[in-house]
Amino acid sequence: MVVFLCPYFCPCKTAGFCIFNAQLFNSEMKTVLLIRHAKSSWADPGMIDFERQLNDRGLKDAPLMAERLLLNQVKIDTMICSSAKRARQTCEAFASVYQFPPDQIQFKMELYLAPPERFYKVLKVLPA
Repeated sequence: MVVFLCPYFCPCKTAGFCIFNAQLFNSEMKTVLLIRHAKSSWADPGMIDFERQLNDRGLKDAPLMAERLLLNQVKIDTMICSSAKRARQTCEAFASVYQFPPDQIQFKMELYLAPPERFYKVLKVLPA
């Protein structure tokens, strides 16, 4: 299972997380879990969007969502994350709960504000 954490893209438009199968161009099937960042802060209206961080609720909820997945035996093999601060914080919370090595998280600037095609491009080069 591959996990993407990103600020905006979610094909099913759910508020939490979704699991879907992505059929890639090379006919290999991967199961992908897209996780939108946890609740972020708007306390500083002058802060650039990329640097916005999680608020207190987001910091509390992110590990709880990871625990839900873990309790439901959702396996995670790879974590790929937008470089946006709130996405990184959410991903790091998931990594902690899953005991996923933080140095193996793939932070990708190109996923920030990315259209769906960019996600497919990133997925396509991953091993099956």
